[in-house]
Amino acid sequence: MRNILSIVFVFLLLIVGNIDVFSQVERSFYLWNTTGFQVGLNDSYDLAVNTKTHYRLNDHFREMTYMDFAVSRDLTDWFNLGLAFRAAQNRKPSVDVMEYRPQLVPKLKFNLKKLIVSSTNRLEYRMFSQGDNYLRHYHNIFINFPSLTSWLDPYLGEGLFTKLNSEGLHLVRFYGGLHLLDNKSFKLDAYYVWQSLKSDDRWKESDILGLSLKFRI
Repeated sequence: MRNILSIVFVFLLLIVGNIDVFSQVERSFYLWNTTGFQVGLNDSYDLAVNTKTHYRLNDHFREMTYMDFAVSRDLTDWFNLGLAFRAAQNRKPSVDVMEYRPQLVPKLKFNLKKLIVSSTNRLEYRMFSQGDNYLRHYHNIFINFPSLTSWLDPYLGEGLFTKLNSEGLHLVRFYGGLHLLDNKSFKLDAYYVWQSLKSDDRWKESDILGLSLKFRI
């Protein structure tokens, strides 16, 4: 049974990686690396600090680095509310662009038979050192499947980014990944992302491999 689930999961990853929803203009390859810490402040509040770097493998180029600070609280067994702030450095050929992003982050989580489903509807205001600022809504749904082995937990997800102005939906992501290790001290994930970004009224696709390590204190 576990071998069958493994085959099905790999097949789903291949489907996600080859979806052709939008016309392909050019394709980039990225490596994302995330390291984070989660600290329980008390019985009610958690503090999370994460840093993430995006490398564009086509050009051996570090494209973006950001750091997140978030405080969140479980209001019920299924609802969590957080306030977060992100500072990011977007590297450009001519000059780096800095970004500052306050965020309101409500999250839902529930069980659906043997599946664990989570969803986020994040509202954020993006402020740039160059360029126009704007308000954006981010929505995602992630589904965690039953374990393949004692240390392999697969998941699939989607993320939609919508500018709350005339531009509308401008970024789509589909995820497939594995929780490789998950215990009280740390969590290690490896994942693949198929991404489509709208730029100048054209959709550009990217393939992303990611590794995420989070420590719990």
